[in-house]
Amino acid sequence: MAKTGRDLQRLIRAIEAARAAGQPIEIESPKRIRDKITGKLREHDVVLTITHEHHAIVVALECRDRSRPIGVDAVEAFRSKCDDTGIHSGVMVSSRGFTSTAKIKAAVYNIRCLSLDQVDGFDWCLPTAVTVLRREITSANLHVEFPQGVKLEDLVLYDENGMVIDKGRVGPIAQQTLISTPNIPSTVGSHNVRLHQNSPLIYKLEGAHRVQALSCTLLVSYTVACEEVPFSFQVYSSAGAEKPITEAAVATAELAPGRLVDLVLCTEADGRVSISAVPNSTKPD
Repeated sequence: MAKTGRDLQRLIRAIEAARAAGQPIEIESPKRIRDKITGKLREHDVVLTITHEHHAIVVALECRDRSRPIGVDAVEAFRSKCDDTGIHSGVMVSSRGFTSTAKIKAAVYNIRCLSLDQVDGFDWCLPTAVTVLRREITSANLHVEFPQGVKLEDLVLYDENGMVIDKGRVGPIAQQTLISTPNIPSTVGSHNVRLHQNSPLIYKLEGAHRVQALSCTLLVSYTVACEEVPFSFQVYSSAGAEKPITEAAVATAELAPGRLVDLVLCTEADGRVSISAVPNSTKPD
């Protein structure tokens, strides 16, 4: 998978998010920060906010995918941008490396120079792709039964929190119900399921009182599709260092329309391999 500028930014965000799992680090990509001089918003590719007991450190990562190594001018421009937006620490990531003079400038400015290099694979990750089963609901209908004598004209349903259950909520309810219900058919193809529940937390109002439903039946039709999503194998390293920061295998899957997740397998300093699922808000191509 050849990297474009946006691909590089996605990969860096995914890898940094996987490495930060369980730590007090917020990762935003992209993030717009106001320029202290002009007052205008300026965009940083990836921003890490590291929270300590009583303060936070803001780190900005500039992702550069060009046909040639990063030079002095780019380092100087990034340093100025970080100064004007209040960034505490700057990092530049290049897919083509850095010129020798750019490295010298970056060291003086305390800017880290990192690289992300694509390779064919790793001996610790034999699979070249991950299989994704995607479930898509095609229709969902909710039928609710109330005790005899309850008036059903102009029926409005409420949940236990007093929120209206309208047609727009039936789909999300069906999606969550399928996730939480065991032994739901998951083979590739079309499926229809009928899910029944007694004494559901569904109500209607009669005056100032609410009446609980006797039962509800959820009728759901859905399809299951299978897709092989290839891994992108990346070596994330610091310029001049013998050992990489991490080796990462990243697969970006669309679980539902507009809902992406990055599956990241990456090496740890102690030799272990961690597995993380990182939500990705970037729109698919």
